[in-house]
Amino acid sequence: MVKCRTTDGTIALDPNAKLIRMKDEFFIKSQHLAACIIAMPATTKNVLFYFEGSKTEARVVIHVAPTNFFAELEREDPTLRLQSFDLPPRTSAIICGNRVAEVIYSRCATTDVELYAVHVGGFLDGPHILVPLFNHVLSLRSDDHIDFPIVLRKLADRLRHCLTGRTKSLAIQRIDKSHRDFWPTAQGQRFSFLDGGVARIPALASLEPMALRVGIYNVAPGDQIMETREQWSLTPYVLGDIVDQPPHGIRDTTDRKRLHEAARYVLELLTALVHLELKPDTSSLFIHGPLVNQFTMYDEGEPNNIPCMAAEFLASMSVHRSAVMSELLDIPPDSRNVSLWNQFMSIYGYVTNRIVNHARPIAGVVERPTGRHVTTAVLAALVEDGIINTDESKDIDDLLLKFDISDDFLFGCILRSGEYLTPVEVSKNAVNRAREHWRSVVAQYPPVYTSLIKTEETRFPFRVELNATAAEVNSAYIMSLLYHTGRLLPQYAFPVGLDIVDKYAKVPDWLSRGISAELSGVILRRAVNTGDAGLVSQVRQLLSGNPRDFFYRADAN
Repeated sequence: MVKCRTTDGTIALDPNAKLIRMKDEFFIKSQHLAACIIAMPATTKNVLFYFEGSKTEARVVIHVAPTNFFAELEREDPTLRLQSFDLPPRTSAIICGNRVAEVIYSRCATTDVELYAVHVGGFLDGPHILVPLFNHVLSLRSDDHIDFPIVLRKLADRLRHCLTGRTKSLAIQRIDKSHRDFWPTAQGQRFSFLDGGVARIPALASLEPMALRVGIYNVAPGDQIMETREQWSLTPYVLGDIVDQPPHGIRDTTDRKRLHEAARYVLELLTALVHLELKPDTSSLFIHGPLVNQFTMYDEGEPNNIPCMAAEFLASMSVHRSAVMSELLDIPPDSRNVSLWNQFMSIYGYVTNRIVNHARPIAGVVERPTGRHVTTAVLAALVEDGIINTDESKDIDDLLLKFDISDDFLFGCILRSGEYLTPVEVSKNAVNRAREHWRSVVAQYPPVYTSLIKTEETRFPFRVELNATAAEVNSAYIMSLLYHTGRLLPQYAFPVGLDIVDKYAKVPDWLSRGISAELSGVILRRAVNTGDAGLVSQVRQLLSGNPRDFFYRADAN
């Protein structure tokens, strides 16, 4: 790959350049490079070629050296002894792997940060990237270890070139960091941050989680009265309360892990909808995690055997059969020809459609974006805009697949601090992955507008999923809000409101006694409501016991 600046100041990129050998000499074969050199002024004295790569993958940056470039270096640091390296060169000189090469590169990179993509080096050399990078390289074939960094750089160069002022539908956007200018625009607004977590009962600590909790942190920036500035809510859900009774209830064959996942995904969005109804002054809502998950196999069939949700619980959350049936078409029936309108697959389709089409801005923030959903959508948009053709898109996709390059690594190299991608529509739920009788419902799961934003040079970007209102009306403001909240704590690089609610909702077991006590009260209240004195007595004894009590210890004999 050849990268250089043209005489008009733009960056030219040739991803199809070749390094060929003729007898004992090597030549760069590139029409772009030939055109740039021909267009150089006759007064040009020296041209620098910075090579990096391996035997099979290489990248070269071409830089026209300023007048008296080497004389200035010699004057600033005579110990470089440039004449010993034939600098300035009579015809050509090769400088490799020494202090002189480092000084020359550093000077050139400082004068043209964009050409040398200095932010990529800072990202890949950052201390927080080394461990994920090392783990990723170890997952590749041995032959691909050396090529991975240079292939990643070349792909980042190529896509950044395509996304910088050349496309019709998407581009790299820039946010100027200014807390002084931004935060006055947030005064008078109220922002909510939501996150969910699992909960355990202390007396049943050895069992899998029986309950979930969803926390919401509501804050009004600029409000000087603490009682009204910040508001908290924590809603606990006991698993037995939200699922249906047999025959559609929990069975022995139910995959409990999958059930907890399905419950958490649905309950977070249901709680968000209820919160927006109860708090009409909420300007925007941010969810810790995706706005829409991959939700194709949480059905009633083997091997997961996920139950239906209880109609009484759904009614308490203002979700009724008529509303679900009107929102979703072709909901399948069970073996008794009864509609599975309250099965998790149906309810998830209903709540995601309501979230995505809600009148107020809602965004899901994913801390570590895995997979290639965004890259796939970007390549499709570039083909549609005529920036690349289908063959080029396939070549890029093949490299992404071969080197297992995901959105976080790729856009970690593409984006600079304060930059984000124009939201692009992404569909996560492939219809062919669902069971045949659920495919019509999965086809109605909504796509989301997705972006990636980078808050610090040496950190991974995070993914932002936006509903239609946030993407089409307020995307610039939403991204600026997330960026500035991500810069409130030094070196944190993630929206601080989501960090607060994450610690609030996901309390570790050793700190969760107070919250678990509330959950114990919910269970006890449910037992009392049955009117069975014997059941109440048993529940009290169970909740007051401790797994480490003498009577629960194993028999020494």
